[in-house]
Amino acid sequence: MEKNQSGVWGIVVEGGQKVELTPPEDVYVLISNVCFGEVKDSSSSSLIAFVDTVSLDEMKPEDDYPPETKVTCKIATLSPAICEHQSINQLFSPLSKLELECQGSNSIHVSGYYIDCDNNSDEEVEGDFVEEDEAELEKSLMKQL
Repeated sequence: MEKNQSGVWGIVVEGGQKVELTPPEDVYVLISNVCFGEVKDSSSSSLIAFVDTVSLDEMKPEDDYPPETKVTCKIATLSPAICEHQSINQLFSPLSKLELECQGSNSIHVSGYYIDCDNNSDEEVEGDFVEEDEAELEKSLMKQL
């Protein structure tokens, strides 16, 4: 995997269609905005997420693989001239398979971010702070002697 897979993504889900998201490996998928594209009629459209994920909390020591869980959730409902855009903050695990469906005749534009799972850079930064704190503590103790 390339280092730093974070980035912006966007997709159009046509009315009555289901689309599978295919993010890079080892990234969280964040949905941040949904809106109408061209409005074809005055009916509402809903964005539905179908999520297949693993349940690490339910894994037993004798299991070879964690059990899978399937969840369906409504992300947003848009209505022409009433609510044509919603800012949201829905995060999905890198272990999840995600499909989005537009229920209604008007297509929905979906955008968000990929957030890299790599925590090595955070650990290095935290390590630097610890070393600085230890150095300051040592200097302070030396002054007291």
